[in-house]
Amino acid sequence: MFVYFLIADGLQTIFLDMNNVKEINFKKSPAKNLLIFDFDQTLYDFKEPLGEIHNENKTNFLKKHLKDEYSKELLDRYKEKYGIILLGLKEKGIPVHEILNSVIFKTFSNFSLPPDVELAEILRKIPGDKWIFTNNQPAIVERLLEELGIKNEFEFLFVPDFYLENTPCKPKRKSFDILNYIISNKRSYDSIYFLDDSEENISMGEELHWISILTDCSVLKEHLKKIFLQ
Repeated sequence: MFVYFLIADGLQTIFLDMNNVKEINFKKSPAKNLLIFDFDQTLYDFKEPLGEIHNENKTNFLKKHLKDEYSKELLDRYKEKYGIILLGLKEKGIPVHEILNSVIFKTFSNFSLPPDVELAEILRKIPGDKWIFTNNQPAIVERLLEELGIKNEFEFLFVPDFYLENTPCKPKRKSFDILNYIISNKRSYDSIYFLDDSEENISMGEELHWISILTDCSVLKEHLKKIFLQ
């Protein structure tokens, strides 16, 4: 069995796979608080510039491969079973790299963000460890964090591995359990804060007794200042 040691500084990506996570030797942390952030629509505005583009890319790709099977009922089944509708296409033998390239990477291909100096300053002032928990792809998240100027404020980036047979991802409980395993067995915190724009995800965080805060990019800074900096 291989044991992975996390000794490097800077943001580190961890795929949501319980077997791998159990083998990682996490460094001890003196922090008393942990803040877990969603990414899209929480740390930046996804819906306004990209929502329509992404929906079009996704719909076109699904219709192309599902053909006459395309229906709301099938998409709902994929969503319920997998958490991410696109993962259902693996049932049809569609290669993961094609799903990623034709939908997700295509959506973000010409997108960039300006620096968010105010957010960077707020995050820097808040004591505690900070993680990102997202369904987006690591290459995209890391690039956008760099552009925002906040990449160095985060310790870990937790993302789904589309290549796994059963991919843990939000809002499925299995993905939350992976983070909670780390919190319960690898680290020790007094308080766990979870910030997300999805009510479904927030409900799951509440089940784990995280302090779960429904927020989005339009009010995130005010929430952070009110909760942590007053």
